[in-house]
Amino acid sequence: DGRLLGLASVAADDDGDDHDDHHGHDHGHDDAEEIDEERFEAEMAEVVRAVEERFGDQDPSAGQLRAFLHERLVAEGRTAEEADDFLDQLEIGGDD
Repeated sequence: DGRLLGLASVAADDDGDDHDDHHGHDHGHDDAEEIDEERFEAEMAEVVRAVEERFGDQDPSAGQLRAFLHERLVAEGRTAEEADDFLDQLEIGGDD
């Protein structure tokens, strides 16, 4: 229906240095790790559908949206801390 539910940004690491991602894994810059845009778009579409199913016609607050996404991330195998870190990076607020 045109409401913005969140914002995701994907940027390649152009400096070529090794770096640590937010999960603590060390990844060197490698062409094999390029983002699969089709998979990313499919996953985002799935998340949007899940949000629509959960909230229907309601307009969830940032806190409600964060709690829903946090629960979903934990159910998919992330720790609560990893889910919090990920949502913080997406700047999905916890204030109502």
